[in-house]
Amino acid sequence: TTFVVQYGGLGQGRGAFSFLNSVEMSLAFVKSIQDSGEFTKISLYGASWGGLVALNAASRLGTQLGSLMLASPFSLLPTPEYAKHLLKELQTEEGYPQSLTTEAALTDLQAIAQHYNPRTTVGEIVAKDGVLLMQARVDTQVPAIVNETLRPLFKTALDYRLVEQDHSFS
Repeated sequence: TTFVVQYGGLGQGRGAFSFLNSVEMSLAFVKSIQDSGEFTKISLYGASWGGLVALNAASRLGTQLGSLMLASPFSLLPTPEYAKHLLKELQTEEGYPQSLTTEAALTDLQAIAQHYNPRTTVGEIVAKDGVLLMQARVDTQVPAIVNETLRPLFKTALDYRLVEQDHSFS
């Protein structure tokens, strides 16, 4: 069985997009699957922002986590100054939620840094089937050095692969 979480305000998702809501909604969804008792093992995939979400969900699954696959995960929250630059860059991309103001995004990112920082949760991940982290070598949104510094924080088996791509592969 495969489930795909659609963030509100993106793609087919209803409502307005919020970075904080995307994390909290996704964590609640994964918890509902976990609590259903129908699955003994849950594997997760997350790309870019979804990687931050998947890292947080994985840290909460305990022994129910099967494998974790990440593609250029957003694993280091930017300073407010860099976040403004990054948001300006993202706002030019197709599909960016135009209703999301820079101020609202910065408030969300501050709350996420406080409660859902992947750098503080990654050590709690116990993936029975290991972790695959694929990082784009030419990535301006999530530079390779960001996830190279994340690698030592994992306490579970990690397969790290640097791929000759840019961020669009994720």
